[in-house]
Amino acid sequence: MRTVAPTARRHRDSATEFARSHDVEAAARDAAPESPEEARSLLEAERQGRARTRGEDGRDVMQDVAIDSPQDDKAT
Repeated sequence: MRTVAPTARRHRDSATEFARSHDVEAAARDAAPESPEEARSLLEAERQGRARTRGEDGRDVMQDVAIDSPQDDKAT
């Protein structure tokens, strides 16, 4: 069995606790990119960051995701 570094465990625990105790949908809306250019920039930054991971954890693998434009959120 592989052990998880204490900092990774703390991060996962903190993220889980945040998700359980906060309105994550509102937080996601507040953090949404304000333009398609910003969305592309954020996606590229995430891809670059994930490319540098050690890949030891299957949850580190980025799936192809579609980023909605801010206009999509306003339309619903």
